[in-house]
Amino acid sequence: MENTMSKINALRLINLNYNNDAIRISDETFYMNGQSTLLSLRNGGGKTVLVQMMSAPFVHKRYRDTKDRPFESYFTGSKPTFILVEWVLDQGAGYVLTGMMVRRSQDDSED
Repeated sequence: MENTMSKINALRLINLNYNNDAIRISDETFYMNGQSTLLSLRNGGGKTVLVQMMSAPFVHKRYRDTKDRPFESYFTGSKPTFILVEWVLDQGAGYVLTGMMVRRSQDDSED
């Protein structure tokens, strides 16, 4: 039997803002179809953002920041952001959807 592992089938981002709210992803799905995928974008095109969002649901919060961009800097508005990762499971076991909802603190004492 071939030794395989689950692979990312799709990444969906809902309500994500970055570059000081200059770029907004309202609702976008990136289909990888369980294949190796090349992200070929210009500098500042969002490659790091995509990788940071894709890994966020699976790493401890202290590893979500990059050198130049704290994870919390994406969440400036009151509307939540949804990060969803669909996996195609190994050995033909189907699919599973994982994800998280993130929003800035709603603590009134900050205002």
